Order: sequence, then structure tokens, then C-alpha cells
Amino acid sequence: METTDARALIWILEDSQSSQFVYEETLGSRYRLHFFSSLGDFRQAMAETAQKPRLLLADLRLQDENFLDFLGTDEAHTLIRFPFMVVSSLDDLDVLRTCFQEGALDYLTKPFTRNELIVKIERILEKRSEISLDPGTFRLRRKDGSLLPQLTPKELQIFTLLQAAKGAPVTRQSLTAEIWGTVQVTSKSLDVHLFHLRRKIAEAGFEIVFEPQKGFILLEVQPVEAN
Repeated sequence: METTDARALIWILEDSQSSQFVYEETLGSRYRLHFFSSLGDFRQAMAETAQKPRLLLADLRLQDENFLDFLGTDEAHTLIRFPFMVVSSLDDLDVLRTCFQEGALDYLTKPFTRNELIVKIERILEKRSEISLDPGTFRLRRKDGSLLPQLTPKELQIFTLLQAAKGAPVTRQSLTAEIWGTVQVTSKSLDVHLFHLRRKIAEAGFEIVFEPQKGFILLEVQPVEAN
């Protein structure tokens, strides 16, 4: 008799067998893990697998291609429709900036402690515990089954950060730090993403308001009935 494994599915793009062993030992009892040793295998799985992961962990240096180069392509923007974080031995500021600019939610430098890895993964998954990402798309599904319009990676990050605050204000500084990390961006960068996000989530009954001296708040607005 088949049983359903309710643990979150994590895909791991890593060609080092020793690193795969560390992941299995650290995460195997907590999550369902699926390993890919090359971008070619990852592409094939994206094309053939209906169930997409809750999270992707990706190394940058792979046996067939460089994941960093792949991130900047239209193909990557089409295929990676779920949260991802980078785990790499590269400790380079420009690389870090590029990964965050391309939508990475976090960057972990090897070697890392097992507890550090677990906490970072829990932090990403918990921020999405009250909403679900529709498989194969970049759309958030509410509890009633309705879908929000398609979001970009940055819009998804902003929405889930505000949603996780449960009605409490989130400062501009906090949003910027969470999304871009140490990358220096202007306030206009956040404003542009907020402008497009507000327009999209309004259709689903959400509104982002700004309270001076406090920050941004995500509100669920009751629809007004027509007379």
C-alpha cells in the first residue's frame, strides 16, 4: 500500500558526492531530497516532472555548466518558478550580488555548519507556510484556492515577507536587506517592484499600505459589493 510523504520536497543541484552525502545526512530525515549532478539532468526533470520542489539548493560550479551563467538566461527565468538558494565555495562580492539580483533568497558559503543549513532552509520554508506556490507556475495560491497573478521573483519575496509579518509594519530598510542583502540598491528599486506588486495583488483582494515612521503593511481588503 502506497503512503504519502508529506515532507517538503527539496531539489539539490550538486555534483560533488561528498556534498550530496552531507545533504543526505543533514536533511534526509526532515525533507524529501532529489539530487541532480548537472544542469542537463535538472532541465530534463523540469520538462518531465509534474511535481516541482518547495526549494532548490544550487551549487554554482557544475560538471557541465556554470549555474551563475545559467541564472542570467531567459531559460532560467522560465524554468525556475520556485524559491532557490545558492550554496557555493565561492566567496565573491560580485557573485553574491548577481545571485541576489537574479532572485536567490539566500547564499550559503561552503564550508558551512549543519545547523546553519537547517536554519536557513527552515527560514525560507516557514515564510511560505501560509500560502502555497502553484506547481509549474509563479503564482501564489490562497487557502480558498484562488490564484494571484503571476509574480516575479522579487515580487514574490516582497509579498511573502509582508505576509509573514501578519499585519505588522515592515520597514523599507528591512525589506531591502532581506531581498538584496549587502547589494547596494537605491530606494527606487524597491518602489518599482512595489508598484507592480500592488497592481497584481489588488485583483486578489490584497493591498499594501505605507505608514510613515513605521513601514509597509499587507492588508486583505474585503471586496465592496455592487448595489
